[in-house]
Amino acid sequence: ITYLESQILFADPRGALLYGVAYEVNAFRYHKRNQNAINHDLKIFLDVETAGRSEYHAEYTLETENSLLLGPEEIDLLRRNSDFQRNVEHLWAGRMRYALNETNALVPQIDYSLFDDQSRSDAATDRRILNAILDLDHDLKPQWVVFGGYRFRDVAFPGSPLKDSQGHGVRLGTRYELTEIIQLNLVSTLEHQEWESGQQDNGLSLELSGLYQLGPRTEVAVAYKEKNIPSFT
Repeated sequence: ITYLESQILFADPRGALLYGVAYEVNAFRYHKRNQNAINHDLKIFLDVETAGRSEYHAEYTLETENSLLLGPEEIDLLRRNSDFQRNVEHLWAGRMRYALNETNALVPQIDYSLFDDQSRSDAATDRRILNAILDLDHDLKPQWVVFGGYRFRDVAFPGSPLKDSQGHGVRLGTRYELTEIIQLNLVSTLEHQEWESGQQDNGLSLELSGLYQLGPRTEVAVAYKEKNIPSFT
């Protein structure tokens, strides 16, 4: 997949409160499927940092994806069927950080999404996804933070119950603040997944990312993700 991403962001800090809205337009190219897609994302977010030990983050995202297949047959089908390959997803997410002491913090986070495939032939792919993570951060001052925890994932397909699955996993990762403007992150997750059909699988995912702050309003982020947890087919 090759993609081009553009975003406009408004954020308004008011003391311990930060709120804002972001709008993204992303263009995708799926090379092996010979397919193009365009995403429109609207996000509303809220951050609260209390005077005590806790911080809170909440967000809502509305994502719309329109996919175009290449070739005369697909183009003709698109002209006659305007909702061809159109997906809409609603995502609610929340995160909290509670400092247990100077070096340890408890970080629970949860997200819930509703995925609606609006094409006429693929209603069975509509799904609800719940992700819950509980991490413990340990600060190795001055630059390293190591963290680990538990992850639960539940996926439900109302139109195709045999695709329903539950996953349990453990996470381990580290954050390294090279300087105030450079940050590196590494997260690995080992997960066991079970489907209603009786199928079971184990898998490992790895994510490496870096962030470089160019200035007060500009940053560059690079990420690499590798995942071999299978899905039901």
